[in-house]
Amino acid sequence: MKLSRLFLAGLLIQFLLIKPAVAQFSESVEEDSTEVEHPAGSGFMIVNGKRATLKFSPYITFRYLNQKALNSSYTDAFGNTRDIKTRNDVQLQKVTLYFKGWLVNPKFRYLAYVWTSNANQGQGAQLVLGGNLSYEINKHFNAGVGIGALPTSRSLFGQWPFWLRQDARPMAEEFFRGSFTTGVWLEGEITDGLYYKAMLGNNLSQLGIDVGQLDKQHPQFVTIWMHHDC
Repeated sequence: MKLSRLFLAGLLIQFLLIKPAVAQFSESVEEDSTEVEHPAGSGFMIVNGKRATLKFSPYITFRYLNQKALNSSYTDAFGNTRDIKTRNDVQLQKVTLYFKGWLVNPKFRYLAYVWTSNANQGQGAQLVLGGNLSYEINKHFNAGVGIGALPTSRSLFGQWPFWLRQDARPMAEEFFRGSFTTGVWLEGEITDGLYYKAMLGNNLSQLGIDVGQLDKQHPQFVTIWMHHDC
């Protein structure tokens, strides 16, 4: 009887000692197996050091375009009849590779990218290597230099690929927008919800333009817009 009581007491003590350890082990396993949600479009962290960071963000889009149902010609506003060259093809439409981060100081940031529009194979602007450097003095003043978008319309403020029409802008915006060129700019927040960007660039678009084709004029643009988080 005494031996059985001692045996039961030993099992009880062992159970009390093991249970917290088992609970702790199960909690740690559950915590380690929890997947962290990756924010869309944030890129993949490659280097995260005390003096520098590097993120990699790839974007790849495919497109199938079938225009066989269109008429072979149309009449413009002046009564001229023009032929339409229709298409029916599959394209690896765009491949964009972003490399971004900061150096020495989180306020000193860099962006390098490879951008290609494969539907324009053989043209001068089919493949673009570009980038820029920027330094954020504070939330009101962020200075940048390099290849940047002229602040002419909202589609040039970094929303791609989150457009309603992913691969193209509306016709009205294509008519009056600027494009990408080399220059210097200053941007920031004027007050809560009110932002600005001012840029001095080489031309309206540097895609496919070499330095020998540039003139001595520098387009200047200033844009102010309001934005409120929903």
